[in-house]
Amino acid sequence: MKEIFQKRWKFSIFLKLVLAFLLVVTPLYVLGKMMNDWGADIVKQEIFKSLRSQIHFYKLSLEKEIDRIARMQREYVNDDDLLHLSIAGESMSYYNRSVAMKRVQYHLEQMKNSSIYIEKATAYIPLISRKISTAELSDDISDHELELIRAQNRPTESPLIWSEGRLYIREPYPSPILTRKA
Repeated sequence: MKEIFQKRWKFSIFLKLVLAFLLVVTPLYVLGKMMNDWGADIVKQEIFKSLRSQIHFYKLSLEKEIDRIARMQREYVNDDDLLHLSIAGESMSYYNRSVAMKRVQYHLEQMKNSSIYIEKATAYIPLISRKISTAELSDDISDHELELIRAQNRPTESPLIWSEGRLYIREPYPSPILTRKA
């Protein structure tokens, strides 16, 4: 009987030690877990702030680049060679028309090389029914492309047009806003 009493006494001391250990460790564990979660939330908030700031920066950069490209297009629309081709292209000699088209293509190439966002620059000249681009000096315009240009020749607030999976920045001349009758 004495042995049974000693085993219970030893077991109860061991049990008391385990319980005391758990009473000390459990609050420390809970406190550590709470601090860890709090720290993780702070890190998440800082990452979100950083990402939001980066998105804002890239958005502003893209808007400024699109505005710069649109301004450059407006300047090129008033290019002497392009205007001459648009007004007197049919009456020009083959040589003069070719030289003017080559200079227009050079300006288009400059515009294309000025931005990583420009894949191809093209000018359509209705008088001679030709388009000049960075890829071709002179090419006939397809009926599909002509219909696309006519359909999108309405005044809009944005120079951006999304069509057939591509984004276009266009600048018609004369501007439909300026030529619209009141």
